[in-house]
Amino acid sequence: MFGSDSLSKRIIETLDVDTLIQQRRANYETVLAYYKPSSQCQAIFPYLDSGSCPSHFSWYSEDRNRAQQFLAEHGIRSTVYWPKPPQLLQSDTHPHATWIYDSVMSVQIDQRYSKEDMEYLERSFPSYNNLNRFLYSLSFLSFTLQTFSKLLCFFTRRRNINAYTRLSY
Repeated sequence: MFGSDSLSKRIIETLDVDTLIQQRRANYETVLAYYKPSSQCQAIFPYLDSGSCPSHFSWYSEDRNRAQQFLAEHGIRSTVYWPKPPQLLQSDTHPHATWIYDSVMSVQIDQRYSKEDMEYLERSFPSYNNLNRFLYSLSFLSFTLQTFSKLLCFFTRRRNINAYTRLSY
């Protein structure tokens, strides 16, 4: 049999479980209300069923390290709970499982946090998604400029060849 110290017993005995559940559910609902799916944030549980009492909001992120860095820069602590098990470290036999282990991350949303905390969290995600869109736009612009430059060179060479051909007749 396991025991507990008197302080822990007192905390458990006086804990208002209904309020705890309500706060956690309200926090999750607030996150979902602001949630916009993106490659950096695909909710693992995009709805809250009636029997759930979540302590975290968990999602898949295409670039988890970058997402964690971005959140940390905004004062938001995120967590990766499950390290890859040994059977996935040296094998490509389970690519879907590997992807999950490489992509899943969480933020705490338990009863210690307020609705305002959850709103701040979710206001940060659009900033991150906007950053991704901006970076994508830059890469697209770079691609477009490179393509334009190549076309310009092609047509310039073609024009010079045509001019040379006209002169040689």
